[in-house]
Amino acid sequence: MLIRARRFIEPVLEVDWMILSDLHLGSGNCSIQALLNCVRMIRCNRRYQNGDIAHSLKRLENQQRLAKMGHLEYFLEIEQQQEEGVEDIWITGNHDPLPQPVGSKLFGMRIERQAVIILVTGQKILVIHGQQFDRSMPLEPIGNAFYELGLGLDYVLNSGARFLGRRTRLSVSDLVKRKVHWASSHLGNFRENGIEYARVRGFDGIFCGHKHHGELAIVDDDFMLYGNTGTFAGYPCTAIVGHYNGDISLTYWDDDGYVAQLTRTITAEQLAHAYDVRKGGRVLEPVLEAARA
Repeated sequence: MLIRARRFIEPVLEVDWMILSDLHLGSGNCSIQALLNCVRMIRCNRRYQNGDIAHSLKRLENQQRLAKMGHLEYFLEIEQQQEEGVEDIWITGNHDPLPQPVGSKLFGMRIERQAVIILVTGQKILVIHGQQFDRSMPLEPIGNAFYELGLGLDYVLNSGARFLGRRTRLSVSDLVKRKVHWASSHLGNFRENGIEYARVRGFDGIFCGHKHHGELAIVDDDFMLYGNTGTFAGYPCTAIVGHYNGDISLTYWDDDGYVAQLTRTITAEQLAHAYDVRKGGRVLEPVLEAARA
């Protein structure tokens, strides 16, 4: 399903909650227009900002830089929505290990290390950024140096492309990120590490960020729910939303065409069936097959 809207828009998708992550505000690779489209078009009760919201604390403190890049507009937008009743939770990541204590607020967002969502269908889902599941983290200083270089190249290349009237978006930094994640896949499976972390703590699933790759699926023989919110500092830009009827969708956002697309939905019926199977109350039926990965 595609949803199109004007640049200045009223919310067109009402949901219970949404999760986004890896915005990297303050970096040249943040797709700020796609991000603004996302938060303006979706109205929710709770918004989980699942780590790496800022590219670094130093850049977060430089509000003049944020304003020049248009990124301060995001904070102004969410603060306005908070006044209208939206609750924002900032879950810290490896790029934004905030010095403020858990429970305090920054830009109106309550700071937490993790959160828990109870789905309409009963599952208890852990929300956590997930850097601890990444076995390539010892490579991070080297990866960050090349990533920063890639961000600079992205800015120059995409500025030149826009000047020439080309809409194709280039991302050298995304290539660097994928190579680092390739190394991670050879040092340990990020998704499996996260699922096991949630499983042994009694959760029925986990929503992560960190990997810059959007994903939503029911996995493993015990039907754990796994979601990765993706990123707004690369392509494609994605976020996860929880509908009032219990469905969960992975959404895609376009920074030029003001387009939202529900690219992947797991229905409440599929989630309820997965939960029943986990509890041993039902056997596997075809209704669940479409949601499995």
